[in-house]
Parts: sequence; structure tokens; C-alpha cells
Amino acid sequence: MYSDNNWYGHRRILADYCGVKDNPIYATLLHGWIWEFKGTRGQRRIKSAPYLAWNERQFLSAKLLGVENVLSIGSPFLYLNALIDAESDRVGTRAHGTLFFPQHSTSINVQPNKHLLYRKYIESKYPPPYTVSLFFLEPDFNKIKNFYMESGWQVFCAGPRDSAQFLKKIWDAIESNAYVVSNDLSTSLFYAAYKGKRVYLDPLSKIDFDEIIARESGDDYKNLISTLYAGISGRTARNLGENELGEKFFLSGSELKKVVGWSNFRRKYSAKLISILVDMKNGRSVRKGDSDL
Repeated sequence: MYSDNNWYGHRRILADYCGVKDNPIYATLLHGWIWEFKGTRGQRRIKSAPYLAWNERQFLSAKLLGVENVLSIGSPFLYLNALIDAESDRVGTRAHGTLFFPQHSTSINVQPNKHLLYRKYIESKYPPPYTVSLFFLEPDFNKIKNFYMESGWQVFCAGPRDSAQFLKKIWDAIESNAYVVSNDLSTSLFYAAYKGKRVYLDPLSKIDFDEIIARESGDDYKNLISTLYAGISGRTARNLGENELGEKFFLSGSELKKVVGWSNFRRKYSAKLISILVDMKNGRSVRKGDSDL
């Protein structure tokens, strides 16, 4: 019912997993990886609608913050992966090359254009062929796209935030590459780790690295950053992905339907009504993902 619940195809994935029509959920679904809850996150007015986190650390930090009715259900990426595993009869994709996720811009946070530096840096450290993931809100999207293509790179864009196929396209791109690199603490790094890829958090400079370190406190956070900076792969990467994406909280279809309100007539139709009211307040641009929350 909230504007970001259907971003990146998350709600559609949960609906497909449950075998139901895609409808608003009576809940708030975390739309990307976070280290922990802080500030005003989770402070929704409708307390009977659960806040759906991914992993145990997020759950515990939300409880300490006083967030009411928080549950961990695992990342939608896990449910997508389960759907693909259930439907696939392929032998496997031969993965090669490097997929790069540069820190992307949003409607309220425009990143400086360092793509010449990015390209040279990635080419100096990681194996070809190269693919860059560009976010649809990137200023000068076509100019940046042409720059990479003229340099012999492939350019990948998962589409706008409200695309039902957004996360599936991310899955496909990760599947076909051996290395996945980002200069920021991107959610996609944990997706790639879950799939056992060679994963690196690789900022361009020590200044950039120190900025990422400074975002959170605690030895556990610093250890996570250092681990990703050194690079991980195989079972080590998979273990990290399972932990950060919350695999131990993965639900069955019947359990998930109950949690999100799809098996409850009152909650199902309350969610539809609230989604209309939310759009009247925020505007459709937020639900589409053209504007940020």
C-alpha cells in the first residue's frame, strides 16, 4: 500500500511466489538493504500493518528503536531465486567478465560524473568483458551510456523502479558475470554474494572508502566493509549473502500470504484503499519511482 512496496518488482515477485494476483500488501516492505534501523525509519501511523525487514540485525535494531510490529521475511531476491530455481531446467550459464555497479544518482542525490575514472580503474583490476549498470535516473544517461559503449563496454539498465521485471533483470545480469564490483555499498553486492560470485566493494580512493566506513559504527560493520573490500567468492560469499538477505526467515507461500494480508479480506481491501490515499498524498511519481521518498 505504501509507495515503495512495488519498487523493483518486489511486490510482484511475492505475488508470483504466493500464486496470487499482484495487489497492494497490508505492510511496509523494505525496498533495499540497510545495515540497521535508525532515525524515524519504521515509524508508520498504521501500527497493525507490519514493517517487513530482511534479516535478524535489522529486526533487532528496529525493536530497539521502538518500531512496532516488525517482522523479518527475507529479501524479495530470495523469493525470486526460488521461483527461477523451480521453473528452470537449464544446465547453467557460463559466467565471465565483470559487472560494475557505480554509485547511482537519485532525484534528490546526484552523484558526480567520474565515469572516466571508473572505467579506467575497473579495466586495470578486473577481467573483461565489462558491463556497467546504469540507473534510469542518472543525469545525462544517454551521454554516459554512449561513453561506455564507445569504450567497448556493454551497458545494462534494469528499467524504471516500477518495472515488474527490474529485479529479474538484475538477477540475469549477475548470473552472466563472474565478477561483481561496486564502488558503494550496493544492495546488488549482497545479491551477487548470495549467488557465490566474486564480489568486491572497491571505492576509487581511500577518501571514498573512509566515507563508507563512517556511515555506521561498530566492529561488525567495519568487518563487513573490510571483508567486501578484500573480496569474497564461493561458499564464503554465499554465507554472507544468506545472512544479509535473511534466508533463515524465508517463508512458505501460505505463511507469506498471511503476513502481507492477502489471505485476509479486510486487510486486502484496506490495503487497496490506503494505497489510493497514499498516492493522493505523495503523487504517482513516488510510486513510479521517479521521485524519492
